[in-house]
Amino acid sequence: MDFFCDKIEALIGYPKAEFDARRKKWLGVVLNEMCQGCRKSWWKP
Repeated sequence: MDFFCDKIEALIGYPKAEFDARRKKWLGVVLNEMCQGCRKSWWKP
């Protein structure tokens, strides 16, 4: 997932640069319970 501004760090605690460099993944950050809902809504067949 690509973020467009550095304010993401204030929201979730990880700097935008971590995501830009692909060292951190969005699904690795959100809670497991949230992931199931995200996957269902993002990858609908």
